[in-house]
Amino acid sequence: MIGCHIGRNFQVTVAGGSYQDGLSAIVQGHTPGLLLTEQEIYGDLLLRKPGADELSSPRKESDLPIIYTGLNAADTIEGAGNKNHTNGTPLTILIPNLDRHFIHIKQYQDTNRTPRPGHASYASFMKYGPDDDAIGAGIFSGRYTSTIVAAGYIAKKILKKCGIEVFSYVKELASVKCPEVNYTKALEYANAYKQMRRDHDPFYQEIYVKGRVTMDMRFLEKVRIFADIENEIDAIRGKTPKMDPYQIKNKYGVHHIVNCPDIDAAQAMTDACNRISATG
Repeated sequence: MIGCHIGRNFQVTVAGGSYQDGLSAIVQGHTPGLLLTEQEIYGDLLLRKPGADELSSPRKESDLPIIYTGLNAADTIEGAGNKNHTNGTPLTILIPNLDRHFIHIKQYQDTNRTPRPGHASYASFMKYGPDDDAIGAGIFSGRYTSTIVAAGYIAKKILKKCGIEVFSYVKELASVKCPEVNYTKALEYANAYKQMRRDHDPFYQEIYVKGRVTMDMRFLEKVRIFADIENEIDAIRGKTPKMDPYQIKNKYGVHHIVNCPDIDAAQAMTDACNRISATG
């Protein structure tokens, strides 16, 4: 499919769909010898995952990645210390869909030939015909950004080794603008916000901090655990600690929802979004 591959020296191919078994990102052109873990990739994925706060989609996908190919399964020679390092071959990252609500499939089947404003349903049908993946928007779903984030993390890690730090924050939301912030403060804030999200994400704590999934496990071992997690999604989500805005501000120096380095602006953004949501 044209449009699922990008890059020359650093190449990314993405695949999957919102209601398929999952999504994948295949990265080529990365450097060998790069230590990589699923936990650190998830650290970026949790910043875009849905169902995390009042401003995001209610779908509760865990967005847990599995590195399927491209890493050394063991030290190449005894004592080399390069287990779980990239070996220069294509790196495949799988992101299973664990929160698919099959009751929604019938809803999509009843309505997916009525184009939705702001969606790609009409363009998808015109391009691919009646066999296009119209369940949950398929390849055009917002879930697709998870593959881009996963591949982007690899690129960011390579750039960081070259002295280039890549990060982001919300500059404007709902017509509320963030005042100018210098680079150092913005970077410190972005890192603190990321740490806050890790500490308050029940999947990060349950899966990685408690060691339910580790880099020493084989692929099929991880799949077995993921099958359990699929049945535990609501229970794990129920362990989400209360996000007290005052405690979070005092401990991390960040806003509890919006990644904006000016906390007053972040709160104004949140209030503006809620007003828009309330009025339709």
